[in-house]
Amino acid sequence: MVSCVQTEVEEFLDETIRIDNFPQQLQVGHTFQLQASVFNKVGQKSSSNIEWTSTNPDVLIVDENGVATGLMDGAADVIAMADGISDRIGIVVTIDEVVETFEERVGELKGRGGYNISGQIRIYEENGDLFLEITNPKISGPGPFYYLSNQTNSVSGGVQVDENKAVTTSDVVTYELPKTVNLNTYDYLIVWCMPFSVTLGYGEFE
Repeated sequence: MVSCVQTEVEEFLDETIRIDNFPQQLQVGHTFQLQASVFNKVGQKSSSNIEWTSTNPDVLIVDENGVATGLMDGAADVIAMADGISDRIGIVVTIDEVVETFEERVGELKGRGGYNISGQIRIYEENGDLFLEITNPKISGPGPFYYLSNQTNSVSGGVQVDENKAVTTSDVVTYELPKTVNLNTYDYLIVWCMPFSVTLGYGEFE
């Protein structure tokens, strides 16, 4: 009988903040609701208050709720700060109509602890919805489930992707992700051994 044994200890990380929903371009006179996430030392989301600022308020302003408004042609950086840590992204403001671009992040699954796990992973946006695609999944090990996480050996603070056990026999498997997840919210897809709470494998989104 195959089993998996908990041998890993929880990994502690630096506290981080990440702007995970933003446009690369914004049309003059238009607004966009920015979103950011703060993660504590074990990768769990924190409820810290986020302060928003623009480095060029003549071009772009951001209110206290994270709503960005384009004012004139140019570029500006947006900074999100909480608990003494910050993240920064750039936005170009244009008078031209902004054409939405297709965005995605990709990676490769690999096993841990001797488990034979492989497959190509892709997280992408389409028509305002977010999807996870796994191509040629090969998964060994008991009770595997897919989780999105910010740690390679824990799903603490993450989100479960599949309601049932991980599909391992199809050429391509696609999951629609919850509305609370954005393209940059999580960095890893974890193949998780549910009975013993241990990582069988993982892939990093580039």
